[in-house]
Amino acid sequence: MNIVSASYNKYNPTSTQDYLSNTFRSSIAYQTNFGGKYFLTLNAAHDQNTKSKIVNVILPELSFSVNRFNPFDSKKRVGPMKWYHNISTNYTLNAKNMVTMPDSVFFTHNTLENMKNGIKHSMPVSSPIKLLKYFNWTNSLTLNDRMYFSSIRKYWSNDTVVDKLVIDTINGFNNVFDYSFSSSLTTKVYG
Repeated sequence: MNIVSASYNKYNPTSTQDYLSNTFRSSIAYQTNFGGKYFLTLNAAHDQNTKSKIVNVILPELSFSVNRFNPFDSKKRVGPMKWYHNISTNYTLNAKNMVTMPDSVFFTHNTLENMKNGIKHSMPVSSPIKLLKYFNWTNSLTLNDRMYFSSIRKYWSNDTVVDKLVIDTINGFNNVFDYSFSSSLTTKVYG
């Protein structure tokens, strides 16, 4: 951890480097896994400039992921393998909470109001299929869900003599979904 007040190094330097430094950074991370299938990472970071007196804090930043697995396959499968047994997927969650503001108002009620945060869920699904013994046809679908706790609304205002772009920040929960699909056909040629 490397956090100081704006005037600490000016009055309490232990070296020339301390006296001349104005940028300080800190970070801490924790990682664990559950059975080698589920992975969790927690991060916190701090960045401060004593000259501009701006502090950036990321607390917490979370990442959770699940290894690729086949949801329709079973270890106790009976009979021959079907096309849907090859369908595989994995899951990733990323969440981040951050704030950037002057150090003079950092520990006030404004800190919570200025936090920017969001969550992203991602789930890629793929299905390889063998065609005519020599071709591999792979279809992939990626689903993303983004969760925001504020949004930005932009509009033109003609209330004044000159039209201008007005940008408002609206607090409240918002969800955005998107997806992508791809398909490929491959084979091997030896010569």
